[in-house]
Amino acid sequence: MLELVYVSKDCFQSDAEPVTVPESVVGSKLAMVSSASFVHGNLALVINTKAFLLNLTNYNLLPSQGIDGQVSEVNSYFCCDRIHSWCVNFDNMVVVYDRQISTGLVYLSINGGLNYTQKLFHQNEKVLEALTFSSTYATISALTRAQNDRAVFISTPYANPVDRPRPVHWPFNVSKTSQQLNLLQTKSGFSSFLIWNNKQLYHSSDTGQTVLPVHTLQHKDIGISQEYLLTRGDEFRQIISSSKGTFAALTKFGRVFYGQEGFRTEATELKTSLSIAANCVLELREDNNLNTVCPWAVFQADKLLRVNRQTVFVQDLLHLIQPPLEECQFQEMFADWKNKFYVLELSREMEITTRIVPKKWKNSQLIVSVSDPHLLSVQSHYLEDEIIAPGIIARNLRTSIKQKVRNPSSPYGAQGNGISSIQVAVVESSLLCVNNPQVVAHVNVGCSPYTHIRVNRSLAMSGSECLPFTKNYNYTIPRLLYDPTYFKGTRGTVDKEVNYNFASLDCPIKSYYTEDFTPQFNLYEGDTYVGPVDVDFTLYEIHGHTEYSYKMTVGQSGCRLAPQSWLSMSKLQDVPQPATAWDRENYVDCNRNDVLNETEVWPLSSQPYEVISSTNGNRLQWHGYNGIFVFEAIILDRQFSFCDLRTRFAVYVYGAGVHSEITTLIVSSIACSVGLLCVAFAFIIMTLKLHKYGAKESQREDFIKAFDFNRWKTPAQVPSKVQ
Repeated sequence: MLELVYVSKDCFQSDAEPVTVPESVVGSKLAMVSSASFVHGNLALVINTKAFLLNLTNYNLLPSQGIDGQVSEVNSYFCCDRIHSWCVNFDNMVVVYDRQISTGLVYLSINGGLNYTQKLFHQNEKVLEALTFSSTYATISALTRAQNDRAVFISTPYANPVDRPRPVHWPFNVSKTSQQLNLLQTKSGFSSFLIWNNKQLYHSSDTGQTVLPVHTLQHKDIGISQEYLLTRGDEFRQIISSSKGTFAALTKFGRVFYGQEGFRTEATELKTSLSIAANCVLELREDNNLNTVCPWAVFQADKLLRVNRQTVFVQDLLHLIQPPLEECQFQEMFADWKNKFYVLELSREMEITTRIVPKKWKNSQLIVSVSDPHLLSVQSHYLEDEIIAPGIIARNLRTSIKQKVRNPSSPYGAQGNGISSIQVAVVESSLLCVNNPQVVAHVNVGCSPYTHIRVNRSLAMSGSECLPFTKNYNYTIPRLLYDPTYFKGTRGTVDKEVNYNFASLDCPIKSYYTEDFTPQFNLYEGDTYVGPVDVDFTLYEIHGHTEYSYKMTVGQSGCRLAPQSWLSMSKLQDVPQPATAWDRENYVDCNRNDVLNETEVWPLSSQPYEVISSTNGNRLQWHGYNGIFVFEAIILDRQFSFCDLRTRFAVYVYGAGVHSEITTLIVSSIACSVGLLCVAFAFIIMTLKLHKYGAKESQREDFIKAFDFNRWKTPAQVPSKVQ
């Protein structure tokens, strides 16, 4: 049975039960836990060189799938934001590996540790001494020994393909006799690492690209070697961090170190009177003080664990250090953007302001840095000084942040999205500063979950006009007026009954049947209006309605490349799916400036041009049908937004007359039928007349034959009876 491993959901404020699993799950009577890491509300474990996932709701232990080798370590990083998809995805990532072998093989999970796939580092001849994620570059970062006295980070992408450069890592010096390197990704930012071995503590603020020793402050009560932080035989047993940029370390000999990240990361040893046992750990409090957490009692009957806490008042101990530490240069550092997540869309910029209030007759300077300089560019300037009191001048630093546009001819293209941390730190920092000397936020260059488009509804129905559509309105599309394959020219076999979805469509937009129609769209961030949409888009009728067309032809579009169309794009699909057939991901602008050949006359120049914008003059034209059309509009221009922007709207076409629902084909068919009936009717009439005329002629001949002409001779010809 696996026991004496305790998990608490309330920082051991209440008694904790041991985690136990049956032998059948672990595969052995002896269960050795070599590594554990919280992931998405559960606990990933390595037990007996195999990976498991402990469900912290029902405490069921599940074996992870997809790992065909031994592993010794598991690593993940908790991302607390539940709005942005990149953070949710990052929170579900787990990596396991064996730090004793040099194959460079690691196993990556993107579903919280249930299933893993293999990932391979190119430098497979090096032992992966420590490993973590870097959301900044979408990579897995690993520490390796370049030489006996040199270490360096290497990285491999966890998302393919990667559309941004990988970080360039510089080697840093380590002792030849030092033990294995360890790594902690701090809570202050995704790009900040603490690295240590049995001799020294290091810090990196840029995902391991540059690594420097933590500056250790000396004082007379503590004997710290100028060369190494720890004495022989000692080693770090625990290192923890906070979102405020503070960190603490506990060694095997019970020594306690306290430090702060910043422009220059500093730490010192705290001379505490507490005796810290080997089974105790440290806990960072919200007020930047420390707690020692030690097992106080284990009740043998049910093996419940109860802990004891003692507080280490950090600032009191720091003020006792001799010679005194450097005084804090500022009173307050304020930034309303602290620890926030921002989204930076294409071609946009954002501004942040950081306020620093120095102490009397002091002058504090701020410095700005980003974790991914390939992704973001910053420009800063101080606003006008604000005199608060004699000798106290507050300063406000305004920083403009933009996406860095790359060379379109580079392998990564002109676009780039990803995560970067931005940090503003006080140059003159001190451990005596109660307030943190740095502020960190995270910028996601990509699609905001709040970005969307809305159709301009200035011509939409309202009031009593729209009332019928609010009450479960249904309408019929005649079978000859819709294409079940959408774009391949077929016709329906039965009429289509459609229920009008008022909840998503709202009131339809009115359009007179003889007028050209162009929908207008606006861009929104949440409920905040950003601006009009004036780029290329296309649309389709979601029910396959065919009684509309495009005003422009391919020949009129001026395209320099053969333009795309719904028909050509749907042919690439086995089953036509308009929602995925044509969008920003596969759109090719037929008027691209990088096309060197002159405009060609396309063989299909009379075909409709199906790309619309507010500037190209293309329009929709109606075919004389009174009724409802429901369109989905899709923004095609990739330079407009990182988002897949689309929306649905309804159009009510009116004014075509009572027979407007009959198509030209039906009208022609009826006209032909009526014509044939008229000809047939005329033929019958003429036949009847001829038949009647023939009968009369026959009667006339019979009459002539039977007629006595002697009765009608003149008197001169008739003999007289009287002589």
